[in-house]
Amino acid sequence: TSPTLTAAMRAMWSSRQCSANSTKETSASPSRVANFMRRPCTMAPRLRAACFVARVPATTSLSMPHARQSASMVGCGGVGLNVVQGARLAGAKTIIAVDNNPVKLELAGRLGATHTVDVRTTEMAAGVAAIVPGGVDYAFEVVGSPDLVAAAFELVRSGGACVMVGSPPTGSKIPIDGRALFADRRLIGTTGGNNVPHRDIPRIVDLYRAGRLDLDTLITQRLPLARVQEAIDAAEAGTVARSVIVF
Repeated sequence: TSPTLTAAMRAMWSSRQCSANSTKETSASPSRVANFMRRPCTMAPRLRAACFVARVPATTSLSMPHARQSASMVGCGGVGLNVVQGARLAGAKTIIAVDNNPVKLELAGRLGATHTVDVRTTEMAAGVAAIVPGGVDYAFEVVGSPDLVAAAFELVRSGGACVMVGSPPTGSKIPIDGRALFADRRLIGTTGGNNVPHRDIPRIVDLYRAGRLDLDTLITQRLPLARVQEAIDAAEAGTVARSVIVF
């Protein structure tokens, strides 16, 4: 790894800390944020790193206004696992994790999924229907595949909603039969879980400290910057939830 890259990443981290400190001093900043910024962070670097990958739990609950509902997550990578946690925090009764990676499905179960569907052996729609006949209240597509968005939409019951969390390629089309919308199904998108940092980051910290949000399970390994390629390879192979680069 080049010294220039190392220096640049250190500078970026320093600038983020300076920016955070300046936020604390801004009179217009909410007092909750100021109090959060003044707290000694005994969980660093675990919490500082994980907060950025745990945005969804603070906002998935906003997409699920009623407890005891059902939800399916198509894709259980780092973000999808947080959607699982978000549904659990929202009080969902049935949480179905869908993936083709047994490692990710096992993690999903540890983080709150009540059921899993391994699409290597079970067709997705049939697997979900066997658990929730008639369709789930909410389906979350967390891969970024137009075809999977359409497939997740088909998992939703009449009056339910499919939330596109993954980012499809620019210009791609989602192949949905328009007649399906007559059943009052909704397809909606979200950017960063619609998070509001000054509201959600303190909430994430509080949930973690209360033991309700599991960030530790999300971090599979910690590696030095010189081994960043190993982290990339592991992510592409699907053998980790998240790697944290320590520098």
